[in-house]
Amino acid sequence: MTNKARKYLTRTFAAVALAGLTFGGLGGYSIWRDMQPAANVATCAAPQGDGHPVLVVPGFTTDDDYMQPLHARLTAAGYKVYGWNAGTDWGPDAAKAATLEAQLQKAFDDNGKRRVSLVGYSHGGIYARELARKHPQLVREVITLAAPINMDSKNISAVHDIYNGPNGSVRDALPVPATALYSKRDWIVSAADGQTMAGKTAENIEVKPGHFALPFSPEGYGIILDRLAQPEGKWKPLTPNACRNPAP
Repeated sequence: MTNKARKYLTRTFAAVALAGLTFGGLGGYSIWRDMQPAANVATCAAPQGDGHPVLVVPGFTTDDDYMQPLHARLTAAGYKVYGWNAGTDWGPDAAKAATLEAQLQKAFDDNGKRRVSLVGYSHGGIYARELARKHPQLVREVITLAAPINMDSKNISAVHDIYNGPNGSVRDALPVPATALYSKRDWIVSAADGQTMAGKTAENIEVKPGHFALPFSPEGYGIILDRLAQPEGKWKPLTPNACRNPAP
């Protein structure tokens, strides 16, 4: 079997496995459960945005269409939302990385040179972090959702190498504020792997929803909207009373 054929079969298997976990009986029920607002958390008014640009990066085997519910929620909150415009994320890819880099520059230029917030889901969180590491002057903050930040993997480090060369690591602290959402109920990325290096402008936030529900859950929306609403240059860690169950 050629390397090309082996790579194709690996990607096909990954896509089928993801679909099975997402829509299969047990997986489907778990996702439905995680999508429900917590019974003991009151509905609250999420803060409105200031109109700055937000670039959303999809996860492995997903694309911009998959992330549309999050796009819509952020748009409704007042942000100018951009997709990565690079099709499906099939893993580290220099051409897709270049497209994402161009999208960051476009979002920055289209909005009067306003710095762009990056929201990256799963593997897309690695793209977002490494892009911010290369272009901190263009990035306002990075929010990762179940991203394998601490995973020891050649596929993860490959994204770092594409943007930033062989020096350093995906585990190194970012030069911009960073928020990492992780879950102990994540089937794909462990809680330990989903956390960023702590620092004055970095935080790790444990959430209830697992890997597939997190980007579309009330709790996920609430935290993302809270983090994005912070005034530029005045980043602070999430407060205990932050809105985690925003009204639709």
